[in-house]
Amino acid sequence: MEEPKHSRVPQNDGTSKSLKMSIGKKKLHSAVDDDNGLARMIYVTMTINGVQYCRRHLVLSCHLCQRDDTFLKEENDDERQCLGLRSGGDPKLNERAEKWLYEVKGKQTQSMLRRENLSLNYGKNHAKTHPQHWIKMMTELKIDERDLNDRFLTEVDNVKKDGMTQCCYWACNTPDGIGEEKKLLRCAGCSIVKYCCKDHQLLDWKWEHKGECTVNLPDWLNREMEQDRLNNLDGDYADYKS
Repeated sequence: MEEPKHSRVPQNDGTSKSLKMSIGKKKLHSAVDDDNGLARMIYVTMTINGVQYCRRHLVLSCHLCQRDDTFLKEENDDERQCLGLRSGGDPKLNERAEKWLYEVKGKQTQSMLRRENLSLNYGKNHAKTHPQHWIKMMTELKIDERDLNDRFLTEVDNVKKDGMTQCCYWACNTPDGIGEEKKLLRCAGCSIVKYCCKDHQLLDWKWEHKGECTVNLPDWLNREMEQDRLNNLDGDYADYKS
């Protein structure tokens, strides 16, 4: 079976490594104090079965982290289709990512139209000439934003609690599980990825997950991400350091 090469770094011996494993844990963890930009940039995503998701929220296009990796998923799927492999990532995660992409874009469009209507009705300087309408609109938009993000973050927590729905090893032919129970084994480190058997867990550790698992992230970054999560729950959606 031919191995997928998308988003992997070729090695001198003819093999390939994931980006994070190619850079190496030692280099990614060596930064100190304010010189943590490389680790933040590299670990902002979590690759699962070849697909990069926003690590904090497990979506392809994240409105909170302000990044969109949808095109990488499409490139990954094109390669895997040519190789006769199943799609990358996790089907439930991909379905959820698409749902939130359309919902967020819909809310953003509604917000833009409301702003444009206010300008048409009261002029470009409506915030000064008719502040009561401006304040009312901004208050309502803020409420809508909080409602959207509360639902989004609740779902993020549920997804992380439930974990993936298929074996995350790229070459697995029994992704839904083995036997009548179809039980999947969960990674003890991140509690997110799952496998149909121990063999595939070990193979994926060497192939990809060693560079992605939460246990191999710098402690300071895990603490930072946890603080971001708490800030989100309090309604603080300020830009992340990454």
